[in-house]
Amino acid sequence: MAAGAAALGEASAYGDPRALAGYLVGTWKQCFEERDFGGVFQHRRASNGVVDIHAAACDDPGVRLQWCTVVAPHRPPDRELLYSMTLTPATSSSTVAVSCRTHRSPLCDAPAVGHFVPGANSLTLTDAEPGAGAVTSATYRVVDEDTMAVVVTECTADGARVLMGSMYRIDLAQYPA
Repeated sequence: MAAGAAALGEASAYGDPRALAGYLVGTWKQCFEERDFGGVFQHRRASNGVVDIHAAACDDPGVRLQWCTVVAPHRPPDRELLYSMTLTPATSSSTVAVSCRTHRSPLCDAPAVGHFVPGANSLTLTDAEPGAGAVTSATYRVVDEDTMAVVVTECTADGARVLMGSMYRIDLAQYPA
């Protein structure tokens, strides 16, 4: 479905930041279930949304991507910026270093850091804000050229929760206004 997506069998190609960016760029539907840690693993809520990931100008040697929520799919100005992500080659030739800044959370002002490991097809980000007592870790695992499995854990002074689900590549042209 996606022109820039590599087949799952070519996962080692994602070790290059441009190849990984080519995979991520596009429009994705995300479906999540949120639960509390502890007790009976209490269900909190389920959510669905659309995220548009596109390339942006980058002064660094890497590739910068912007993740935006799509508020109204057929009106591009109605998008809210979630993250700015920069992908660069890591000192190890087998991974891609990731720096990510959230534009939504008042808790986490420091950039998240992480890496993509091609052998595991996994992008992991960790955002720790010691002053606010919050740590968030997100893992995106490439399942195939149009699917990612996602797990986000968040620990705060108020408790811990897990967000789990998937992201599917979609074509907005198939969703008429």
